[in-house]
Amino acid sequence: MTARIGITCTNSAWPDTAAAQTRLHNYRLALENSGAQGEFLFLNDHTPADAVQLANQLDGLLLTGGADLSPELYGETLLEGAGVELVDARRPTLEFALVDEFAARGKPVFGICYGCQFLNVWAGGGLLQDIQLQWPQAIAHRAAPAAPHIEARHEIRIVPGSALSRILEVESANVNSFHHQGIAQAAPREKVPAKAVAQAADGIIEAIEFGSLQSGDWILGVQWHPERDRQSAVTQRLFDSFICACR
Repeated sequence: MTARIGITCTNSAWPDTAAAQTRLHNYRLALENSGAQGEFLFLNDHTPADAVQLANQLDGLLLTGGADLSPELYGETLLEGAGVELVDARRPTLEFALVDEFAARGKPVFGICYGCQFLNVWAGGGLLQDIQLQWPQAIAHRAAPAAPHIEARHEIRIVPGSALSRILEVESANVNSFHHQGIAQAAPREKVPAKAVAQAADGIIEAIEFGSLQSGDWILGVQWHPERDRQSAVTQRLFDSFICACR
């Protein structure tokens, strides 16, 4: 059976520019490489009222990268100088409803970059509004300010014995990085607390997981962009695990 995966994104419809199209294609190709079919949930096509139907019809949910969540969603005010660029407010509104419904049905949810941050906020946690501003010892998580649209690469350390370490079969990896915000601390949600299971050398959280990641409670967020690094064994194992749980 081919798993059908809903893909959230900031786009209202299929984008016009080649760069934006490539970004979306990368997610769909990563899913296809693991034998799944991706279906984009564009903001002009779906509202929170559709969440129940989508959660019933689809086998899993992929939360893609994007701009920044409003600090109001995690109980903060905007910090001066944080360089926050707010995501279209329709997106997190839809995603709160979707993740609630998928989680209630035990259907897998995979968050990438913004998607990882969103899962932490969904579970009651907060974010660093700007890593450089709030984490002085930080390494580069994206290229220098003069080239803000260029990825960085760095090592991550994966917590031994975590579900993520079993999925990836390694305890360290070199990943591509493109973000200026990060998880402040893993969310303490009572029923489904987040566990920080990977960190960069500077202590920035690079992955969170919920539950045991067995089929029925597979909810995972990674801060890097595996879909842009599809030749990597780390990427293939991540997506293979996600799709296996969706079947």
